[in-house]
Amino acid sequence: MRGKRCIPEPDQIPGGICECGCGRKTSIAKVSIPKRRNFLGHPLPYIHGHSSATAKRGTPEHHKYRGGSYVDNNGYKRVKDIGNPQADKDGFILEHRLVMSRYLGRAIEGSEIIHHRNGNRLDNRIENLEIMNRSTHRTLHAIKWVKDTVIEKFKEHYRSTGKLPNTFTGNITKGFPNHRTIKRIFGSLEQALIESGLKSP
Repeated sequence: MRGKRCIPEPDQIPGGICECGCGRKTSIAKVSIPKRRNFLGHPLPYIHGHSSATAKRGTPEHHKYRGGSYVDNNGYKRVKDIGNPQADKDGFILEHRLVMSRYLGRAIEGSEIIHHRNGNRLDNRIENLEIMNRSTHRTLHAIKWVKDTVIEKFKEHYRSTGKLPNTFTGNITKGFPNHRTIKRIFGSLEQALIESGLKSP
């Protein structure tokens, strides 16, 4: 119970060094909170502000350790490449940037973005990667967002009416993108229907 002395099992007692991997000594617990492994009179498992989430990445102690690589909070894979000038302080670099860098035989500039063609951030095969500037990348993702939204509109129209939407004749529901928008995004109404899965190629 919080605040009361709790006698822990020997294997529950923290060793006195912050378990995040920073190597700093922890202080002594002033209250017992068993679920946090805080035991009155014994060392705390972490110093204030540190936790398993801040554990040194790429070490066996880290909760996302995968043997020299890990997936960061943005869903990208980082791999250890000690000596790489573009690696972080722990020696890790984004795998997709490393793959493209080795393919091109040069470092990737800070202004350059490596885009995943199929949208899978963990698919770092060179054939799935494309290098571009930030402006192009932003535009690409904006188009994809609009395209996905329009595709859902197509499917919604078909579900509610049982008919294929026809922006050319006006056979569409309220709030549906107009024909000019469809042509700008997909190139043609037919292509829009194909990408929506409502028509065979």
